[in-house]
Amino acid sequence: MVRARADLQRLHVFVAESDPARADRIQRRLLAGIDALTEQPRLGRVLEEGCPIRQWMSGEHVLHYAAWSDEEVIALRMRHGREARQ
Repeated sequence: MVRARADLQRLHVFVAESDPARADRIQRRLLAGIDALTEQPRLGRVLEEGCPIRQWMSGEHVLHYAAWSDEEVIALRMRHGREARQ
């Protein structure tokens, strides 16, 4: 979760340089997406069969998260879809 928070902050700072209001909207949308995933953890697609890590898209942004059960979701990483994967 620490990396996901750092990713969210990094994305916000990058976008806010040119459009602070858009940066705020993106941040709110990503946080709302995490909230939705806590309610429905199976929304995202499975990245690898048998692995708890899933991927969910929010606009142009990608969120990787682990769904250990229907009651436990952990945000792992967030990035813009055009960013190189880390």
